[in-house]
Amino acid sequence: MSQKITSLDLLNRFITLNGYNSKNLYDKFSLDSREVRPGQVFLSLDNNQHKNLINIKHAIKNGACAFVSTFQFTRTKINSSIPFFVQKNLREYIYKLYQSNLRILDSKTKTIGV
Repeated sequence: MSQKITSLDLLNRFITLNGYNSKNLYDKFSLDSREVRPGQVFLSLDNNQHKNLINIKHAIKNGACAFVSTFQFTRTKINSSIPFFVQKNLREYIYKLYQSNLRILDSKTKTIGV
């Protein structure tokens, strides 16, 4: 019997496989291109394609190892060969990602909002 893989599973696996080595999933990605650390996956939430591209380029300069966007970009536009994942309704999936992983978070971790 085959197991159904959802978009959430794919997003979770993409972040886990591409983000730097950390036990905490939330250390592996950043939602802010200005705060991306080397080895993190950047999740670009901007609804404007041009601003999205600017944020992605900024995150890459800051050391992002991969990115997730709601828009499809060519390698020429981003001027990089890092892996990327296109996910429509990214905000919804980030919310689901937090929900599905809350039980593994340390009790001292505070979730303020997404």
